[in-house]
Amino acid sequence: MEKKITFLLVLFLLLAPVAADFGPSDSVGDIVFTADSRQFFGTRGTLLEIYCQVPNTSLKFTPTTEGTWWATYITMLEILNPDGNVIYRKTATNDVEVNLEEQTLHDSYYSLNAFRVEMEPDLYEARLIIGDPNSKLEGAAVLPLEINLRSVPGISDIQLASRARTLTAEDFDAEGNFKGKAELVKDDYFVAPLASRRQVSPGDNLLYFFMELLTDPGEHTFAYEIYDDPGRLVDSGETDFAGGGIAGTVFSVNAGDWTRGRYTIRGRLTNDASGAVVGERESFFWIGPETPETVTEVARVSDVPMTDREFEQILHEIGLIAAEDEIIRLKAAPPEGRWTLVDHFWAVRDSDPTTPENEYKIEYYRRLAYVREHFATGYSDGLDTDPGRIYVRFGPPDEIVENPLGAGIAGTEHLGGEASELEGSFSLDGRQGAAVAASGNEGQTDSSVGEFMGVIVNLEKPHLLWIYYASSSDSSTRKFLFEDRTGFANYEIVWSTERGEY
Repeated sequence: MEKKITFLLVLFLLLAPVAADFGPSDSVGDIVFTADSRQFFGTRGTLLEIYCQVPNTSLKFTPTTEGTWWATYITMLEILNPDGNVIYRKTATNDVEVNLEEQTLHDSYYSLNAFRVEMEPDLYEARLIIGDPNSKLEGAAVLPLEINLRSVPGISDIQLASRARTLTAEDFDAEGNFKGKAELVKDDYFVAPLASRRQVSPGDNLLYFFMELLTDPGEHTFAYEIYDDPGRLVDSGETDFAGGGIAGTVFSVNAGDWTRGRYTIRGRLTNDASGAVVGERESFFWIGPETPETVTEVARVSDVPMTDREFEQILHEIGLIAAEDEIIRLKAAPPEGRWTLVDHFWAVRDSDPTTPENEYKIEYYRRLAYVREHFATGYSDGLDTDPGRIYVRFGPPDEIVENPLGAGIAGTEHLGGEASELEGSFSLDGRQGAAVAASGNEGQTDSSVGEFMGVIVNLEKPHLLWIYYASSSDSSTRKFLFEDRTGFANYEIVWSTERGEY
């Protein structure tokens, strides 16, 4: 069967008029991860980059004596030629350490690892196997590859990233070694790729794109266009630069008002002197969560028992407000009795039983929809994040204070206010442009900063303070301080006036 599949794949590629872009691949097995590949210019051939994104929930963490949590996993990459022979094999051990146990329990926290190898143009297959020596679990993914990028003037593959920024001197130690993951550095940039090619919360995060441009000496123009699935142009931009060699290129796009769905980005490189197009490339990506049906509550079909999948979704959705005994009763109910218990669950919370609508339930699902739209990640619908959980419980905050501790907020990801974004801006060779700084209260402090005394935070990280003021229906003023500890907009509570919230 494997030989037959390989033959059909080869036949398809031989008949295809352009190079195939197979897109990302999800793993099978007990360890869940997503893998993708992109092609860049190498010194002798094509520089193939294969990378994968592993959520922390797939790994077994153990506490350390320093009060942190630690896990390790082993990634093995094999590349097979068209004859099915392994021509490249590499194994890497990846250690993951987090500060809080909470970070081990949610899919919104993940690690990245990447492999780079120079390849000659041909058809290949990449196999990734990830194993956890502590849990003894494994997962595997397969990526079909058509290596076709040659060292002639043109454009490399276009890579979608969750973050991309110019490197600075602060990124390196005294010996010149990069302080973070060296495999995420290329062409004077730090690039954290999105292996899923999916940005689920564009309203809170820019779209970052990285590529390489190979040019002869002289003036050139690079232009891009982005189209939605019906083929409508939704964004475009261009930049002029002096060519001569390989130039890493980064630009960002604000897609906050785009609809969910599939998009195509097309890049074009032109020699200004001759007017000739010397390179064109396109790629695809997605905006919004992978399963839009989960944005609203489970649809009820009359006289049809609730399925196990629907049941798990409802338990997930009501978990933030359900009492332990309610969950126990729901789990003990037979499939034909689940809807009755769910109806009772909402009936006892109806704020006004005299009206035909259940106002409490309507408001609750409105908050769930907001959380999934704004706080979701590639592996989470947002309900298990700290901001998502607080929003569901208390609704939108009355006030959001950026940088309440007086430190500068680096980066663009934030959960409130507005940011001065470099929309559609370009940065070539790492010498033009810099990290975007979020605007707001830089150097200012909230009047309640004294309440933060004794709280251990990293002042170099972005912080947000959500404030819920006292009202006629609630006499308490609630405050929640969030910190982006990972640099991937995964905000966590580090202080609150609410007991048990940090």
